[in-house]
Amino acid sequence: MIVFNTYNYIIKIKRVFVKHLEKQTLKNHWLFTTMFLCTLISLFFAFPSYEAIDPSVGRLKLFLMQCNSITEFWQNYNYTNLSYRITVPLFLNIIGGGLISSIIMRHIVGVILFGLCSLIIFKFTKDRVSALLFSLALALTVPGFTSFCEYRGNFDGIALFLIILAFHFRNPFIVISCLIFGFFTDERTLFSIGFLIVYGIMISQYNFNNKKRYVNLYNFSILVGLLSYILLRLWIYLEYHINIQEILQMSNGWILLGQINNIPLALWTGLEGFWLIIFISVYILIKNKDFIPASIYIFTIVVLAIAGNSVTDSTRSIMYIFPATIVGVKIISDNTDKNEVRNILLLTLFFSFIWPSYGVGGKSSIWWQYPLPLQMLRWYF
Repeated sequence: MIVFNTYNYIIKIKRVFVKHLEKQTLKNHWLFTTMFLCTLISLFFAFPSYEAIDPSVGRLKLFLMQCNSITEFWQNYNYTNLSYRITVPLFLNIIGGGLISSIIMRHIVGVILFGLCSLIIFKFTKDRVSALLFSLALALTVPGFTSFCEYRGNFDGIALFLIILAFHFRNPFIVISCLIFGFFTDERTLFSIGFLIVYGIMISQYNFNNKKRYVNLYNFSILVGLLSYILLRLWIYLEYHINIQEILQMSNGWILLGQINNIPLALWTGLEGFWLIIFISVYILIKNKDFIPASIYIFTIVVLAIAGNSVTDSTRSIMYIFPATIVGVKIISDNTDKNEVRNILLLTLFFSFIWPSYGVGGKSSIWWQYPLPLQMLRWYF
């Protein structure tokens, strides 16, 4: 009897919550409301520690050097990865910006990302409530709040935004441009190639012609973007003689094995409730015997999971699986009804809500991005 009453109580809460969301999305400016609401929620549950910003040390110091002169940085520093993360420094160099401009830029992109994801999910589901639910879940997870809380000179939020932008457009030139700029923001976005190819297969109109389904204009644009990036990166390498670092440092042991105890937590904190979407979409692909897209999808996730746990900033790397959730919603919405999609997204939101904004890195490092109330206590006490 207690279980039955609890179930009814949960159902009532769900109905009230969904009705409230429906009222919010009935407005003509629902997209702007979504961006505003998600930004407030994201900042409430994970507020940036501005006092920790120190432009005189670490990656942030090198980033500001890049902003002053990319070519001078290439000539004087041989950091393999940093030497190719040039999108944001180049843009700031053009407008004459610096640290403050980079913070403003990250925040603006973070806000727009909520609207962009809502727009894409609405395009898939034709349901504004589903779009809002997805963005609310995003606001509570690392891919959503990283644009506001990352202050070390990394621009993961911008990198993800550029890749997600490629899901929205079909114009080959725009897709190629988004990918090139995304790859040059952070090389972890290269793994998104697999998710984008699966997406290209899913949106193809030639469901009964495998050749045309797999080899289409969208997927061709993705490969052109990848090739363009490789050629540009090769030119930079040859022109400025940038050294190649020993990425995995095998002489000291494979870092993955050294921090294997943190792998489960790293995988969870990178996406939290969004894993539900990934698992369900994999199930649907296999159930439909769509084995080629399923293989590409699973392979990309596994490779990124291994690579993400082979560096010290594990959670930060795992969140680059996020584009898989966009593909996942497309797969789910094509195979289930609106109410089922809503239920899945409600569960995604619930799991993301109950988990605090934790992240992990290395063998034993665990950090918590403090919510606003706790940050206020830290300011005054």
